[in-house]
Amino acid sequence: MKKIFITLAVILGIFTADSFAAASKTSGTSQQVKKTMPFTKGLNLAVWLEANYTPDGKVAALSDSNRLRFGKQDFEDIKSLGVEIVRIPVHFQAFSSGSPDYIVNDWIWDALDKAVEWCTELKMYMIIDYHNNCQGSSKTSPDIEKILLKIWPQVAQRYKDSGEYVLYEIHNEPHMRSGNIENDVAKWAKIQGNVLKAIRETDKTHTVIVGAENWNSVTELLKLPDYKDQNIIYNFHDYSPMLFTHQGTVWTDYKCVKGVPFPYVKEKMPEIPEEAPDWVKQEIKNYPEDSKEVNLVKPLDEAVKLANKRGVALMCNEWGVSQTYADKNERTSWYKLKAKWMDERNIIRVSWGYREPIGIFNNSSLKQYEARFPEDLNKDLLEAMGFNLPGKTAHHPSWIDSAKKKMILQSIKADLQKIFCAITAGWKMTVIQN
Repeated sequence: MKKIFITLAVILGIFTADSFAAASKTSGTSQQVKKTMPFTKGLNLAVWLEANYTPDGKVAALSDSNRLRFGKQDFEDIKSLGVEIVRIPVHFQAFSSGSPDYIVNDWIWDALDKAVEWCTELKMYMIIDYHNNCQGSSKTSPDIEKILLKIWPQVAQRYKDSGEYVLYEIHNEPHMRSGNIENDVAKWAKIQGNVLKAIRETDKTHTVIVGAENWNSVTELLKLPDYKDQNIIYNFHDYSPMLFTHQGTVWTDYKCVKGVPFPYVKEKMPEIPEEAPDWVKQEIKNYPEDSKEVNLVKPLDEAVKLANKRGVALMCNEWGVSQTYADKNERTSWYKLKAKWMDERNIIRVSWGYREPIGIFNNSSLKQYEARFPEDLNKDLLEAMGFNLPGKTAHHPSWIDSAKKKMILQSIKADLQKIFCAITAGWKMTVIQN
């Protein structure tokens, strides 16, 4: 009996997924974003220049291997997939001198300079993203305006003459969490406007990406003021429905929920966990409605209308599904549908991420940073997202292998420098004695 029930559930799941896809093929969209950009799709290069955090939310030291996570070969590999733009999250505040001046560390500039050089050579666009602590219990700093007004003039001054392939993103997922969302939305909108003005004092050329409070919510995006700047892109993040995309993720309150299907199939839904917070239990109850196409695309259509009203381009520069607990085929279907919906509306899409659990490599063992290019790429997922399937190219080692080699070479170089200094010091002493 149990076997029959499981088989029936699988059949129903396949039937529902096919019906969902078929219905989506016949659905149209009334509007597209009118303003176009020279890029349509891309990826996030996460973890590279982001800070690590201790359990109590403090910034942990960044290992040397982290700093060496991406090299020119990685950029070439990414470009070969048909990626037109990459987003580089940078935790400028953590990697600076701190208050009051927030002077950015030299090694951050070195890494970004190389990225600019590689992207310019490859004719691939890149976003310099002011990133931050996005852990579940985090809050945007109450001093964020002071910090941004110190950081962004440095960035603008350094890259104002860098050419067309560089874009700026003022702040990733602001979330003040004061308890009054309307006040937070208004406060952030004003701060963002002030930072935009500060950037324009130095750099009037490069495109600037702006987003809304409440974790780059598309709903709050509709409340943004008109910044009277035609060289900006409105941006939001889309992980809807979160119950599916973030099921089992240890950094969220969805960690106790596993086995959620997409699209909704009653027979495949898991039991409501006793330990789940009340709001997660409510999301499980709402999932049949929340996962319907009509409810998933409605915010996109509203954002398109706003973008056209303001005469700006529209971007979603984070979207994706953690592959740890989501069904592989259902995860691929989610990406295919989301890509289709955004492409239909001329919304630029930049997925999160590359090698992460929410990434484009097969990651069943969670050793995602050992993944090899192109052998370990998830080819079904790449096809669903409209990227190129890699041909029979030379094997490229994992980033961790490359980082180890680079660290060994750096260590040898440092030792040689010490030996050279010791030898030359001996020469000087000999000359003095003579």
